Amino acid sequence: MITSQLINLQIWSKKTVNGPFLAKALLIGAVFISYLFLPTDTDLGWHLRYGQHIFETASVFRKNKIGFFLPEYQWIHSYSLYQLITFVVYKYLGFGGLAFLGAGIISLIAWTIIASFPKKTFWPVFGILLTLFLSLPATNMGYRSQTLSILGFSTLLYLLSKPIDKKSLFLIPVIFLIWANLHGGFIFGFVLLGFHFLEKIIRKKNKEAVGLAIASITAFLATLINPFGFKIYWESYRHSWYPLNKLIAEWTPPNSLYVLVILSIASLVIIKLLSLKISDFFKKEGLVTFGLSWLFFTYLSFKAKRHLPFFALSSVYLLAKLFSEKKGGRRLINKACLLLTGLILLTIIVAHLVNPPNLKNYWQQIASQKSWPLPEKAIEFLKGKEELCPNLFNTYEWGGYLSWHLPKVKTFVDGRMPAWPTPEGKSPYTIYLEIIQARNGFSQRLIDYNADCLFISKGTFLDLELKNNPIYPWEIIYQDDRATIYKR
Repeated sequence: MITSQLINLQIWSKKTVNGPFLAKALLIGAVFISYLFLPTDTDLGWHLRYGQHIFETASVFRKNKIGFFLPEYQWIHSYSLYQLITFVVYKYLGFGGLAFLGAGIISLIAWTIIASFPKKTFWPVFGILLTLFLSLPATNMGYRSQTLSILGFSTLLYLLSKPIDKKSLFLIPVIFLIWANLHGGFIFGFVLLGFHFLEKIIRKKNKEAVGLAIASITAFLATLINPFGFKIYWESYRHSWYPLNKLIAEWTPPNSLYVLVILSIASLVIIKLLSLKISDFFKKEGLVTFGLSWLFFTYLSFKAKRHLPFFALSSVYLLAKLFSEKKGGRRLINKACLLLTGLILLTIIVAHLVNPPNLKNYWQQIASQKSWPLPEKAIEFLKGKEELCPNLFNTYEWGGYLSWHLPKVKTFVDGRMPAWPTPEGKSPYTIYLEIIQARNGFSQRLIDYNADCLFISKGTFLDLELKNNPIYPWEIIYQDDRATIYKR
């Protein structure tokens, strides 16, 4: 009995603990370790405020309760479940828990890519590396809601890369139910389902097309189970045409390096497609779905770098369909992938040994970051004196940070608001820029908006204008090397 078990164990180990398996296991480990760092997105502050409200009251904010500009505006969003999870993890596990959660999400994305290609070695490794590289604009700040959309998209790609069965049809609505309450990127999932449905029609797989249509309709109905109902689709529509590329960095076009990667992949795809007959294109399972998805996200990725992760995932699945691994070369590919992932893991381990990740003192860490130092000392000054500044005009990048640390104070602007409509027909971010740049009439506008204090970066145009012209009704009550606080 024992001998037979040992023989079975030996057979199992030969099948699993080999080059391909070890390369994939090492890669997952490398991904987790490399993404085990604290989130540095200052929007985390207002997400925590919203999550705390949900946790304590079992309801969502219907109006702008944390800001004094546009206080009656009803912000429709798809973050509620994300905000609740974020606050609960923070409450019981601290920011270290959020770091582990962020690393786990990225690792799950890597796992879905590996699971999609169980008998291949090159494509999982290539797919993970390409996806993580092109996802840097979204993932370089750690745990964020955007990473959950990437996970939802990669999970859906995994399901659609397999033959449609009852389990898949059941899971699709479940995925959308969760996804629609985590991030607005769930819309991209319906794009993918639409392309897959079209492929089933073209290939005359009517039974599968009907099943997919039913699952898609059920998924749509499932997305309506959210605090705002159908209105989340209206918000997605507004974002589709609003010129956020002129306001927010991650909505701007990709840099030249990313463009080079996109063009290189496009060249491979076009060259291969030109060598195929049209009949062969429609015969090969998955080419229509992944081909159309790739075209769609190629277009979007040129418009905004936040769409690069979806382009990367679509590219991996399309390239894997177009270029198959030859049996004769698999052994060499296995060894190369094992070597590559081993080197990546070794590099990450050495880097973490030299500079181990600090999972404590989160706010102090982001407050001291060189790219945009945060006003830790100025906040300490205002704590306990919030009655001096109930309405606080603030530096945009500090909005979420201030919302969390000074909950009794209402801020002017933060990362929720760039696409909000205003009576002036301008983005709140544009209005903020006009004031922080001290354009004509800025002081009267601040008074009209009922700002009691200004909490702004030292050396801005507004700061210099107020210091050099004592005619304005604003006086300094605090200043340091980062921030200046003015009171009216």
